[in-house]
Amino acid sequence: MKKTAAYFDRDFWHHLILIIVLTLGIILFYFFSFSRLFRFTIGFSLAVFYVLWGIIHHKLDGDLHFKNVVEYIFIALLAVVILGGMLI
Repeated sequence: MKKTAAYFDRDFWHHLILIIVLTLGIILFYFFSFSRLFRFTIGFSLAVFYVLWGIIHHKLDGDLHFKNVVEYIFIALLAVVILGGMLI
């Protein structure tokens, strides 16, 4: 696949959306420091968003494969397990 300027421009916006949402999640995580349940819910929601973002990103790029989906799911599960362990 030839990578054109339009590809890099679209890729930039995809990653900018990811960074904005993850940053918002970190800010919410800080503001809800009084509740472990809210923090876990925020972390779980970010993990779900990360998986969905990865699937959509690769689908739009035309290189969505099963191994990509599994990788995103495992990374998100790892993050949720670590977060859950920290909050218990």
